[in-house]
Amino acid sequence: MNIFITIAIFWLGAVLTYLAGKISAILRNIIAFIVVAAGLSYFAFAALNPYYYIFSLNLGFFTLNLYPFSQISYLIGFIAVILGFLAIIAGFADRRSDFYYATSIFLIGAIIAFLFSHDFITLFLSFELITLSSFFSIWDGDKQGAFKYLVWNIFGAYLILLGIMIFYSYAHNFTITNVNDLPQGTQIAVFLLLFFGFAVKAALMPFHIWVPQAYKGSPNSFTPFLSGAVSKVGVYGYFLLMFYVFGSIFLGSKTLQISLAYLGGITALFAGIYATMKDDAKELLAYSSISQIGYVVAAFSLGTALSISAGIFQFLGHAIFETLLFFTVAAVAYRAKTTNLNELGGLIKKMPVSFIGLLFGIIALSGIPPTAGFPGKWMLYESLIIQKRIILAPIIFTASITAFLYSFKLIYSIFLGPLPKKFDDVKEASSAFTIPILILLVPLFLFGILPGLIQKISNAILTDLNIGTMQSGLSYLVTPLGKFDAGIVGIIMGSAFVLSLIIYFIAKRTKKVGQFDNYTASE
Repeated sequence: MNIFITIAIFWLGAVLTYLAGKISAILRNIIAFIVVAAGLSYFAFAALNPYYYIFSLNLGFFTLNLYPFSQISYLIGFIAVILGFLAIIAGFADRRSDFYYATSIFLIGAIIAFLFSHDFITLFLSFELITLSSFFSIWDGDKQGAFKYLVWNIFGAYLILLGIMIFYSYAHNFTITNVNDLPQGTQIAVFLLLFFGFAVKAALMPFHIWVPQAYKGSPNSFTPFLSGAVSKVGVYGYFLLMFYVFGSIFLGSKTLQISLAYLGGITALFAGIYATMKDDAKELLAYSSISQIGYVVAAFSLGTALSISAGIFQFLGHAIFETLLFFTVAAVAYRAKTTNLNELGGLIKKMPVSFIGLLFGIIALSGIPPTAGFPGKWMLYESLIIQKRIILAPIIFTASITAFLYSFKLIYSIFLGPLPKKFDDVKEASSAFTIPILILLVPLFLFGILPGLIQKISNAILTDLNIGTMQSGLSYLVTPLGKFDAGIVGIIMGSAFVLSLIIYFIAKRTKKVGQFDNYTASE
């Protein structure tokens, strides 16, 4: 048994799903569910024994190798498989074409192949398979958005291919290894070509042009996966370049580190500003997703144990809360038939589960404890303070303020305010949407209250990089500036919430007003 079996489950399962659709939509859904569940189960089983991940095949001119670089391969792999599973479930209500389900399942396998590639040919081919399969999934919703996505990602692929060609001309092999033998100038050139190639997939500014239309137009059940998992392909590419392939030159060049950190900070800030100006929920979240990836790049670029841990927490948090937000918007679109914020409002009583999902999603996005969105931002802020980044720190802090602004706009425009008359008969979305929402709430709080679970993985990655580790326990994290005990914070905030409920229910109210009796309420 090896990692190739996991990939084969998804790829062969994609074909079976497509063929089953020609017989019956119900049979197609059953096969799709079984395939993705089997792939998830096998991936989880194999993770218990790393030996199962090793796969090697000599093809003559190069040897195809599939095995993990470190636990980051497992971590992002689990993100892809789990979010893919939830996207397929939501797709049952979205009622897409047979080809859509097939390409979405195929995409999961392509991401796994990419994450476990140990040679540049496999890496590049799996990267292209990710582009192609996600292109067809987006195409099922918006052909123009899919075409723009394809054009930009082909451009990114050419950058990566050029970098690989230069690498091969010096190394004379395709194995992904440390490249200390290359001239320093060549190393920097190859690094930048590969970095900006991956930047297209992750939508780092200024390579984000394809994102708003692709996210807005893609099927509502697919957009959460596009944001939460496909964007991590670029993040993994960053990590691979910064700390494995070009680790010595990247960590040895403060100019390169700070330049990329500023690129991440500027992306976080300007994408957040753009998000505040959008009147479509999916476009708003598209820019929000870009902004959050900016935090990840800034954190990785600072290159310390604390900042790298911050980046790992941040991309995991992004995968959870951004996916959760896209699922809640998908649920609203499923019932209201629109994502235009100017046409929505007052749905809090009509769609309470979706409201809860969005509420806690924006709390996590804003970096408020005890959610999974807090540890990453807290450690990033401390990293900036410790390194005395007096310009970058305010940029990141200001970017966080924009998150509060567009989060309030999102929740108010959809769930608060007056209810348009055309939504009088709207009810909660199908369980195909509410189940993923409720499932994502679990890790949202689990990793926020018990951050040590993720820090243990981060420390294993940091140990492999010889950068150092961070002290942590199950519920607490220790940094050079202090200690944060999420368990205690969770208990305090939970107790305050329960106390507020008790006071609300037992206190004497002089008057009960309706939803629209809100004169001067905003004052």
